[in-house]
Amino acid sequence: MSCDKSLQTRSPLDHRPAPGFWKGAAGGAGVTALAAALAIFAVLPPSASTLISSVIDAHGQALTHGQTIMAASGNRHAVKSWLASHVAVSPPVGDFADADFALAGGRVDEVAGTRAAVAVYHHGNHEIDLFAWPDRGARMPAPGMTHGFRSAFWKSGDLDFAAVSDADAAAFEKFVSLAKSRRE
Repeated sequence: MSCDKSLQTRSPLDHRPAPGFWKGAAGGAGVTALAAALAIFAVLPPSASTLISSVIDAHGQALTHGQTIMAASGNRHAVKSWLASHVAVSPPVGDFADADFALAGGRVDEVAGTRAAVAVYHHGNHEIDLFAWPDRGARMPAPGMTHGFRSAFWKSGDLDFAAVSDADAAAFEKFVSLAKSRRE
């Protein structure tokens, strides 16, 4: 009797894993390493340069696309309520009309991958965006000018803030001072 080689099975004593096992193990290890790296980056706070780029880009895109305001209102309570219902933060929203910074409304945007509340103010022909988002432990950048827009960053309580505008330096600094002093 002849034994057909294609029907032979491996001996129970042969403990070598099949070649496909090693390919699957390597693939699984690679996917696990990639998932761990992504999880670490999701938890780490954004860098100062990332924060600057993020708010400047968001401000510029809103202006360019004519989508600066999602909820139009000069009533700070209405804007605050709208923002709180659309973002996981309830930022202070000031009414600085007596200082020539009129509240125009609010919108939702992103800062470095985190949803942010944006209160929008008008000062003459200029728009000033005041971003607020949950603090993730990031170091705040120094005030500066990027692509023609001024920016200032600060922390207050459990929130991070950024103001962005192309307004002149004196007006921008005045707005930032008013925004920093606003408490609710």
